[in-house]
Amino acid sequence: MIKEFFDGMMLREEQFLVVSFTKLTSTNGNQYANIELQDKTGKIEGKKWSIDSEDIYVFTPGNIVSINGEVLLYKGNLQVKIYSGRELDKRAVD
Repeated sequence: MIKEFFDGMMLREEQFLVVSFTKLTSTNGNQYANIELQDKTGKIEGKKWSIDSEDIYVFTPGNIVSINGEVLLYKGNLQVKIYSGRELDKRAVD
């Protein structure tokens, strides 16, 4: 649960609702995504530093996703560095 996250915590197959997805370009020209994630305890910003067309589909707002990543402290706020994610069937999620 988001409210229990701490700096350095590893996430394995954690489930979230995708609230928003914004594709951005870094100063070196690589594309990355800013993804807002939510569970019943709150919201957290996620970053996926290398994205492809599949990521754009998986992280569509409204999707329920399972992610692997790491919680990091950045400028005084926790955020998730997303390593991978997959869409879950909404009917199979409580």
